[in-house]
Amino acid sequence: MSLLELFIEVDDFYQEFESWVARQQLPGKAKRGPKPSLSVSEVMTLAIHFHQAGYRDFKHYYQNHVCKYLAAEFPSLVSYGRFVELTRASAPKIAIFRKLNSLIERFFDVDKFNPFPLRIETKVSVSSDLFGEAKASGH
Repeated sequence: MSLLELFIEVDDFYQEFESWVARQQLPGKAKRGPKPSLSVSEVMTLAIHFHQAGYRDFKHYYQNHVCKYLAAEFPSLVSYGRFVELTRASAPKIAIFRKLNSLIERFFDVDKFNPFPLRIETKVSVSSDLFGEAKASGH
């Protein structure tokens, strides 16, 4: 799954999740303070992409991969310390997203987040027997 595909899936989930949360809450005061420059969807995407990218520690991933190679895709990047704060606030949403996707994978036999899917190729030949019925045989 490409980074763009991951972002689209995460953003779609987040928009639907926030809509559901808003319907469940009682009317109240809006959150105070400035809005973060990175969206929650962007933070979630980078946190999930870290696990797919194969880096051992997040700081190295963020400073040496995201800031260097993904700055064009995420033009409003924040410092590493600020990103960690934003990730902590997004952790429950990331956990829900991952859990829902693992359930989808289990019930619908789909492997969405495996960056290295195992491909099994089988050759099937079809032959006719005496009665003209086709039967498949795997080699």
